[in-house]
Amino acid sequence: MTDGRGDRRRLRTTPVRGLALVAVVALVVAACGGDDDEQAGASANVDFSSGEIPDTVPLDFPIPDQAVIGSTVVNGNVDPVFTEMVIRMPAPVASVAQYYATNLPARNFEIAIMDTDSAGRLVIEFSREGSDFRIQLTDLGDDITSAVVQFSPPEE
Repeated sequence: MTDGRGDRRRLRTTPVRGLALVAVVALVVAACGGDDDEQAGASANVDFSSGEIPDTVPLDFPIPDQAVIGSTVVNGNVDPVFTEMVIRMPAPVASVAQYYATNLPARNFEIAIMDTDSAGRLVIEFSREGSDFRIQLTDLGDDITSAVVQFSPPEE
């Protein structure tokens, strides 16, 4: 797995995933109670998207060449801003884990934890310059890995 050198802000995605995300967001907004003005103000700082790397992701964050960016969310209602991005890669979890084990330190990210969680996902927690990050790798079968990447993840 190697890094792409072109414009990495626009990568392939499927339109179905984008429509599913819009449907979920609509259901969540409809189900939430409270003042309409409160809801409008809170959602104004949350950006749901797909297929593009958000501007809040560090420019040198490593993403493999064949990676496909899925859904993304940027929540500006919290400090620091929380960003989550789903990436799918045509490679087994072990290869993707090795890619990040090599490429994160090469870009001055310090890996703190690389272990399997109770759900069987490989979790990589890392930091740089006071910012915390997390990647959860899931085997989707047929040598496809899903990575949920969180930048400034919330405390559990």
